Amino acid sequence: MGSLSDFDGFLQYPVSRRDESVVDNYHGVMVPDPYRWLEDPDSAETKEFVEKQMKLTDSVLKKCETREKLREKLTKLYDFPKYNAPFREGEKYFYFHNTGLQPQTVLYVQDSLNFQEQVKPTEAQERRSARLASEQPAIALIEPFEPSPS
Repeated sequence: MGSLSDFDGFLQYPVSRRDESVVDNYHGVMVPDPYRWLEDPDSAETKEFVEKQMKLTDSVLKKCETREKLREKLTKLYDFPKYNAPFREGEKYFYFHNTGLQPQTVLYVQDSLNFQEQVKPTEAQERRSARLASEQPAIALIEPFEPSPS
């Protein structure tokens, strides 16, 4: 990043522990995996390491004069409607749509392939209970969920 050419600070990277005891056997070839402990995102050690990495990254990026310009450019590039190909299940047609910068897509359900956006996604949440009460299949939102423990 050319904008960081003025960065003259010494970067102190967090120390990452090597666990030499973790070795996998792939078809007779022993392959060490000293950083396997980082694969557990919920461990306190991994969280501490990631937090230190984030602090280091932020300390550098704060000095980057083009950071906000880059953010604006990327936002502009990603801000366009996105549609997935429709698919049929039973007697209904489904497709996913994102208006641009939504954090997740919205699932639309219709009776035919004559797609017309009936409710804006931001309005969908407000009108959801009314739609369910009237049982008119217009739009269904995909709700975030956590899988049950196995």
